[in-house]
Amino acid sequence: MDNNIFRGRIPSSMGYLSNLQSLHLENNSLSGGLPQSLQNCSGLKTLDLSMNSFTGKLPTWIGNSLVNLRFLIINSNGFEGQIPKELCHLTSLQILDTAHNNFSGELPTSQHCVFLYGVFQTNRNRAPANSKLGEITKKFRVGTL
Repeated sequence: MDNNIFRGRIPSSMGYLSNLQSLHLENNSLSGGLPQSLQNCSGLKTLDLSMNSFTGKLPTWIGNSLVNLRFLIINSNGFEGQIPKELCHLTSLQILDTAHNNFSGELPTSQHCVFLYGVFQTNRNRAPANSKLGEITKKFRVGTL
């Protein structure tokens, strides 16, 4: 469903697709926050929401409910706040692309989150120069995949 002219919010009925493994909604005109019903899609391995107009904080349920995620691609949106520590539960994650959002603060720090530093791709997020997110921003200069 990528590269269409979808507008508005993701319908909450998407949560009924519990066996869904891949959801590609990139390059549309979707906006607002993510519906909580998406947490029912526990089989998701790929979630690509890039190049839309999503806003708000990245929901913590992504890390708690979508534990099979390998690819979380949310670049070029309006997400803000800190990267949730719950993403540390995504131990199968291979790519986390948060480029071109408004994230700030630090990446979660714990021995269970070390893998995040290897998969984190960011550019043009807001972070203090002395923060972990700031260090990662300097290290990974990847705008899009």
